[in-house]
Amino acid sequence: MRITAPGVVAGAFKGMIIARRADSVEIASSERRPMTVVLARITSMEISRGSSRTDGAVRGLLWGGSIGVLLGLITLPALECNGSACTIPGETKAGYVLLNGVSGVAWGAIIGAIAGRERWERLDLAAMPTLGLRDGRAALSMTLAY
Repeated sequence: MRITAPGVVAGAFKGMIIARRADSVEIASSERRPMTVVLARITSMEISRGSSRTDGAVRGLLWGGSIGVLLGLITLPALECNGSACTIPGETKAGYVLLNGVSGVAWGAIIGAIAGRERWERLDLAAMPTLGLRDGRAALSMTLAY
């Protein structure tokens, strides 16, 4: 799971719930010791649905294509070109940059598919007001259900 709780944890905390109480949860991760977080302080909560090779490949091809085109543009001045003909047979400057982009897309998709990408599902933290009696007096309380 991943939670955001401003003032309690810095950024998004990735870990697992090890105990749940009426008003709080105890969370832990391999990097931190267990800590208690009041439910009212949690602004978002997500559950990991595992790694997706398809999502990784899509992200990789976008990054790879961008990096390939950028490298093509950076190395373009190093090409020996006369007019529109370059030292590589049948290749123009535009073709060189395009070839670098296509190569980047292929490598990025392969690497991204191998690495995968974690999928997160957001949980609805809608507050549920309740009205009841506490110590003989009317009490209004808010709880989160997840």
